[in-house]
Amino acid sequence: MAGQTIEALALLRAQRHSFLNHLQVISGFLQLGKPERALDYLKEVQLELENWGRIMRLKVPEVAFVSLCKLEKARMQEIATNIDTSTNLAGFNLEEDVACRITDAAWEAALSLAGYGGTLKVSLKPSPEGYCWTFKVSPLKDEGACWASHIYSLEEMLAGTPGKYSWEPDAGELKVWLG
Repeated sequence: MAGQTIEALALLRAQRHSFLNHLQVISGFLQLGKPERALDYLKEVQLELENWGRIMRLKVPEVAFVSLCKLEKARMQEIATNIDTSTNLAGFNLEEDVACRITDAAWEAALSLAGYGGTLKVSLKPSPEGYCWTFKVSPLKDEGACWASHIYSLEEMLAGTPGKYSWEPDAGELKVWLG
């Protein structure tokens, strides 16, 4: 419990800091007489908050929390994210710790593949094999051996879980099923 509390506080601190930075940027544009730029920036912030909202509506709080932490990590690595969830995981029946382990592995692999400053389109949808995270990475950070190391790390993290994955390097698409 203490570890989760520390993570939660770190996430809240980071979000508070980010929010204050956003307010300063908007204020700066307004003080410089650039209301159009302030409005454009406000739209960027709105998209970020909408992404967070989509994750916060998940009915498995542990999966939502892991995903929010990874969204914050993406922000710190200047990885642009776009989230699409066509499920809220209602009726999800996998043990929370297993679901968290799979979700953590999926996000870590995707963030590693995206690298600093990349773009990551993320979706969570139901499928016949279970709920599926899809990560579309562009541009891919590295080639060949580096992809292999990220995928190998994912395989290690999924070991002993019902999770499975597919990786299409030409499309930059990683899919991870929760089971």
